[in-house]
Amino acid sequence: RPHAELVIHYAMDIREHDGATSPEKITVRLGPDSKLTFAPGAWIHNWNSIGHAMKLTVILDGGKLDITGISPEDRDKIDIIELPPDRMSALVLNGDPVIDAIRFDLSLREAGTLTMRAYDDLGRLVIDRSSSTVEGENHMEIHAADLAHGAYVLSIEQGDERRTARFIKL
Repeated sequence: RPHAELVIHYAMDIREHDGATSPEKITVRLGPDSKLTFAPGAWIHNWNSIGHAMKLTVILDGGKLDITGISPEDRDKIDIIELPPDRMSALVLNGDPVIDAIRFDLSLREAGTLTMRAYDDLGRLVIDRSSSTVEGENHMEIHAADLAHGAYVLSIEQGDERRTARFIKL
């Protein structure tokens, strides 16, 4: 809900529903101007979850999360997914020049299928792959050891969104 704020002053008790046989997670989406704050001394209680493994997933969709009031141990019980303002974040390669693999992180507002294509300097398609993605941050890697040395363009698409980046293969 927009402009909502929740402050946890004591404990947040998270556990699976009755009859669950494997660890689950609870998900909270913080929309525009919404805020979830853990006050100093607050804590997350997952002792009654299966294997004490249940986590809180917080999706930041324009909202804010303040976890400064909880311990590092309790911060590990939270998975944070930050959504980009657009459907797809900018494409930034991790490591250029490329030696054996093209690596990049990409944030998406929706899960789906990502198409990844690389073109050589003559415009020939040299890589054509697709991969399933999740909402939020995705860490992608494309095998590129077999590419010849030279300049390339990577194009990624999901739905009607497209991003490109140039890279050099050594």
